[in-house]
Amino acid sequence: MTTNASPAAALGALACCLAFAASATAADFPMARWDLRSSIQSEAVDEAVRHFRERVHALGGPESADGGLEVVVSEDAGDAAFAGLADFEREEGYLIEADGPGKLSVRVAGAAGAVHAVSNLETRLRANSEGVRLAFPEWGEGDARRLVEKPAIATRGEYLNIGYDLAGITPHQWDAARWRWYVDRLVLSRLNRWYVYLWIDSQTMFPGSELSKRPVNARLHEGVREAIRYARRRGLKVTFMVSPTMLPRDLWEAHPEWKADISYARHGFACVCPNAPGAWEQMKAVWRSELEWFREVDAIQVWFYDPGGCWCERYGCKPNQVDSLVRQVREFGAMYRELNPDGEIEYNLWPVNLWEAEMKVEVREGLARRLQAESPPGAAPLTMIGMVEGSPAPVPDLERSLGMRGGTFLFAANPESSYVFPTPHLDYFRRTAQAVRRNGLEVAFGHRLEAATRDSSTFLMGQWFWDPDLSTHRVLRRLTDWQTGDEAAGERLAEAVVVLDELTAKGITVEAARKLGDLLDELPPGMPPACREDLEYWPAAASALRAIGESLDAEGPDLDPYEKKFAEALSRSRAFAPLVPRAGSLFRSYRGFLRTGWEKACF
Repeated sequence: MTTNASPAAALGALACCLAFAASATAADFPMARWDLRSSIQSEAVDEAVRHFRERVHALGGPESADGGLEVVVSEDAGDAAFAGLADFEREEGYLIEADGPGKLSVRVAGAAGAVHAVSNLETRLRANSEGVRLAFPEWGEGDARRLVEKPAIATRGEYLNIGYDLAGITPHQWDAARWRWYVDRLVLSRLNRWYVYLWIDSQTMFPGSELSKRPVNARLHEGVREAIRYARRRGLKVTFMVSPTMLPRDLWEAHPEWKADISYARHGFACVCPNAPGAWEQMKAVWRSELEWFREVDAIQVWFYDPGGCWCERYGCKPNQVDSLVRQVREFGAMYRELNPDGEIEYNLWPVNLWEAEMKVEVREGLARRLQAESPPGAAPLTMIGMVEGSPAPVPDLERSLGMRGGTFLFAANPESSYVFPTPHLDYFRRTAQAVRRNGLEVAFGHRLEAATRDSSTFLMGQWFWDPDLSTHRVLRRLTDWQTGDEAAGERLAEAVVVLDELTAKGITVEAARKLGDLLDELPPGMPPACREDLEYWPAAASALRAIGESLDAEGPDLDPYEKKFAEALSRSRAFAPLVPRAGSLFRSYRGFLRTGWEKACF
């Protein structure tokens, strides 16, 4: 099943898969009485076990007790299942095996594998009138009932780009509990790294900038710092994105002589020329202040905004672009390592080859060779991030040949237009994960802005980063059965996600919009309250998209009734209600995006 089929064909294919799945006899493990324990001493494992227990309780299940299902997690690096694996596969892989009807044995080579295994078990919890159970739909009668899983990509993450301030959607107003909830979803998606970026032109805490006095800036910094600490407790590594040539807007406006000669600056982005007198010292002061806040991260990733931050002739940026980029990585990397001597350094080349062609200046190879030659002895290998999927950045094959790690970020995974509805990207995530593996890259991470309504995308992406060969049906049902807590409700939600993916990727139609509304104007019946709470915005999104779909033949004043329906749909969701005052402009912009479809013009 792919998103290239028509809605009817896609739904037909899904129905066949569902019918086949329903005909098989899955292995269910009732949890009327149960116990989960681990012999591994690790804070991250303890947290995973605690979250499993909390999920059982949230689904209406009993507290842990002896005498029923026994789940035992133990370390056994010598098990044959881990023989011959790469280090990251062995460290993060796991074996789950049924030892009779009342016991599940989980064997791992270390703490990371235990976290992933327990997270996998958590997403398998189901609940209905007969109680809570663990479900293994891939195990039928007579099967060996043994599951061995390992990741295909070493570093798998999500980049949270904290940009637009959309109440209820973006993290600007999140409290500590909401930050933890977000990090928990990264863990359940079996990711192992979180990337975070703050727009320092407006979200600075540099004492020399008046913007640092804004309460939202302090709240964001405090929230992100605590989220970093919590992520590391949960076993995630964290990378903080650094754009050396971006300064707080008030400082940039106060020094017009620093303004970069680059299109971003001409459009109002606060980018400076790093070689203008006084600019470099200011850049280092600003970013040292930011790194002090986030000194506990495992890595920084240097983004040349965009690349180098300036192409002026006056101060020699254009003819000496490689020198400028090397200087940024070297000196800002050294600044970070003063705070964290074991920290890793990454750099991102998006979209360097476009600028090379436009400016007639070669950058990439000279940059890579200089950085590798100047890397401090004993330092962790540099990581270069390019892209793989028809993108304006290169596959990092050159850099990998020099001994660096290579990776990609999925820029198109997230709309940069404040489009807030879920975007499944079923075909895009799968084919990109396959391309990452095919190119032998060590790193892949997605891109996310509107965080509160993107959890489904994070989970789907995480499954394919773990195993790019998983069928769309299998990944989709992992998502929907987990989120609904029930296979029947999961089947209906899966059907809805296929329709949503089709109309998002290919372009909205009246038929698809009405079908989505019919499936999700209300959530599927029988779902536990905790699941209904997590999915509360889905019916509103379906109703809002239905209003757009039914408006396709209307123009001018005839659009007003559909705009009203769109606003009413937003008002029915706690997540979307803060957007109601902007409903008119959102309706028109979303209508324009969806007429074309994401595949023809990423939102």
